[in-house]
Order: sequence, then structure tokens, then C-alpha cells
Amino acid sequence: MKRLLFVLLALGSAVSAGTPPAESTNAQQTHILAGLKAEDRSRREQAEAAARRLARSQPAAVDALWEHLDVRGRGALVRALAGSGAREAATLAMARVSDPEPEIFTALLTGLVEGGDSALFTPLPEDVPARRRAHVEALRLRWNVEKELARLKSPSGPTGHYVGQFDRVKQLGVGAHPILLHILTNHNLPFPGEAGAGFYEPVYPGMIRFERDELRLIAANSFGQVAGADDVDTITKLREIWSRYYALDKDEHPVERESLAPALAYGLHDLGVEEPVREWIEDLEVRKRSGGPFRRRTALWDLGYALIRIGEHEEGERCYEDLLDEKNRHWSFNRHVAAYNLACNFSLRSMQEPHRRDEHRALALNFLDRAIELNFVDWPWMEQDRDLDAIRDSGVYKRVLARLKRDYPERRRTKVAKGRDALRAVPKASD
Repeated sequence: MKRLLFVLLALGSAVSAGTPPAESTNAQQTHILAGLKAEDRSRREQAEAAARRLARSQPAAVDALWEHLDVRGRGALVRALAGSGAREAATLAMARVSDPEPEIFTALLTGLVEGGDSALFTPLPEDVPARRRAHVEALRLRWNVEKELARLKSPSGPTGHYVGQFDRVKQLGVGAHPILLHILTNHNLPFPGEAGAGFYEPVYPGMIRFERDELRLIAANSFGQVAGADDVDTITKLREIWSRYYALDKDEHPVERESLAPALAYGLHDLGVEEPVREWIEDLEVRKRSGGPFRRRTALWDLGYALIRIGEHEEGERCYEDLLDEKNRHWSFNRHVAAYNLACNFSLRSMQEPHRRDEHRALALNFLDRAIELNFVDWPWMEQDRDLDAIRDSGVYKRVLARLKRDYPERRRTKVAKGRDALRAVPKASD
């Protein structure tokens, strides 16, 4: 009687805990098997999602379907196991790493990325062929590189322009350089983690979107920090990529021509190669003098950044100050970031020019306050931006930061609303 009671209690506990009885598991297996064999794509996708759910609680039940599937179905199965995020399921998936079918190996790699750290860093079997092992190790390295890049994400837009920002990436060593180049030159790579979400964790992470091309931009910006002037191979490859991107039509390939090429030019400048950034500055000077208002103010913004970036501070400051002039207040385009960048610029100059330290500190604090007035909201980045180190001990800085933290939610809502209005008001490309 005690034995029977114990069994009944155990069964009841299992059901109440959500563990499906054997009949339910069999029904799920039948449903998944039929779906993975179906010709209809939507049915296959539904079956793969069901397999992933089942793999979290009963990975062996999913793995048992292997013998009943063709190559396509096995690929979907191994992806579901790896992508479930459950370590036991990932171990079963990793056991298939030596399968001779390339399609299955590709599906495994995709699933490992989808499953995150717990899947991707599941131990490999000892007898894995060397080439397959190298593939997995390369994917793991790229994952780590992408995570470090993504941690640098800022709520107010792409980052990657400041000295010292890439310390963690630099620690990954020269082996990270080919991975950075791969990220830079491929626009359709899967994300590290959930699609569209970065690893940056500010106070309000739900407000952060990590766009695909931003990962490429941050990779491009990183080279001046993580490479060295004696790294001839990397510099040669960067120059080749820059030449290819800079030769593209800016209207047909705006990301490569207008974002990635300049970022590479700045990185090459940091590595001692001057020609690309000089050519970019000449291009911007021409744009500033011609074209419609939208094109001119965009050129003014880019030119201000470029000149300050290469150390020509006073010329760059004049560009930013033009953007901030009251006569141009209808130019909503990045005015808050122009003020913030001027604050960073004068903070840095206060350290570089000791004889004008007090003057530059005062200007830095004034422009930081102006940036907040113009609805700069990114206090998590502001706290870690080393460009502002020279003014952190100031009472003004501390009051500005406290006010920004206090008002952040309302400022963020205002910023989003203004951004939508600004997008509606942006002239067409013909302007």
C-alpha cells in the first residue's frame, strides 16, 4: 500500500510540475516528425519550434527522432536541440558535429548561436575532425568579439569613437582581427543573442535596439584601438576595404560609403595612414559649400567630427558651433550630440593644454549643460566616457548627471517623439 501510494504521489508531483506523461510525449513526437517531413515551409517551421520547446524538458525524446528523418529534417532537429538553450539538449546536438553532411553541420552552427553561451560553449567530443573543431572555435571567438562590441552600444546611437573604448576587445588579442574584418565586410551575419538586441545593459534595456549595421560600424571603429602601427597585414586589408567602400555610390550604398568608409579612415589615421581621412575631409568641404540645406548640415556635422577626430580642434569646433547657432535651431539633426561632442572635446583639451585648463574645463561644462538642454539622454554612456574624465570631479558635472538620471524617463519619451517628428520633416534625397 505504501509503495502504491508513493508511486501515485510521485506521478501526481510530476504532472503538477509540468512534466508531460508518456502519451503526451509520444503525441508531440508524432506531431514534430510529421511537420519536419512536410513540404510546406510553415509546417516545418512550426514543427521546429515545437521540437525546440520539447528539447528544453525532454531532449532525448527529440533526439530519438533522428533515425526517422532525411538530411533536411535532421538539420532542423539538430538546430532545434542546439537552439533550445538547454545544456543537455546542446550536448546531444554537439554529438552530431562530425556528421558528414555539410547541411547538418551548418544547421548545428546556427543552432549553437541561437542557443547562446550555454549551447555554444558545450564541450566538443574528443574525436571531432580538426577542421570542424576549428570552425566551432572560430565561431566561439567571433561570439566573444561581438559580445564585447555589443557591450559598447549606446542608447542614443552607434558608439565607438572614443580613445580607450575597446580595451576588452583589445584583450582578445590579434586572433580577433580576422573576426573583426569578417564582421565588417558581411552585412547579413546573425546577431550574438536575440535578433535586434545587444548586450549593452543600461537602466532601461528594453529601449535599446542594436541594429545590424551598427555592429559593422563599431567593428570598423575598433581597428584604430585594437591594431598596431606595425600590423602591416591588417592595415593593408583595411586600406583595401576602405578603397572598395569609398568608390561606391553614396546613394546606392549609404552604409558602406558614408559610415563604414569614414570609420575605417579614422582607424587608419590612428595607425599612421593619413590619405583616406584627408580625402574624406576634402569631400565634406565640397558638400558643405553645395547642395541643399539637409546635405549641407549633414556635411557640417561630419566635418566637425572629422576635424576634431584628427586633432584639428578649432576648425572642428567652428563646424559644431555653426550647428548650435540659434539661427540654425530648426536644424534638429544631432544638435544635442554636437553639444556633447564639444563637451568631450574641451574636456580632452583641458588635459592636453595645461596652460588653458580652467578655460577648457568651463567650456566643457557649459557644452555638457547645453547638450542636456537639447535633450541628450545617454547618461549610462556619459558615466563611462573617458573623454569626460577631466571634469568628473566638478560639482557642476555631478549636478548635471544627477538631474539627467532623475529626468531620464520623461526626457527619453520627449526624445523619441521629437525624433519621429524630425524623421517626418527630413527632405527627400533630392534636397
